[in-house]
Amino acid sequence: MTSLVRREEQLRFRIRVRTRAAVSRVGNWSDGVLGVWVHSAPEKGRANSEVIALLSQALGVPKSSVRLIRGAAGREKLIEVSDPRGTVEKKLKAL
Repeated sequence: MTSLVRREEQLRFRIRVRTRAAVSRVGNWSDGVLGVWVHSAPEKGRANSEVIALLSQALGVPKSSVRLIRGAAGREKLIEVSDPRGTVEKKLKAL
């Protein structure tokens, strides 16, 4: 079950990040939260940078279209993605 919130051309959703994973990947939805695994450790913003890069690649948007709104120091984060054509929403619902 996805938990997507649309605000004009922006799409917001929650993620739960697991760091120090063997393989970086975007997982499934669980209780309205998208699971994301990253190889980086949560030091000096490295994991957050990898999350943004991984999500931009998985959703087919530039890194500049993905923003971390809340949760920079925690596992649960609120992400905002520019989605003027609605393609990102379709990709997220397919996960």
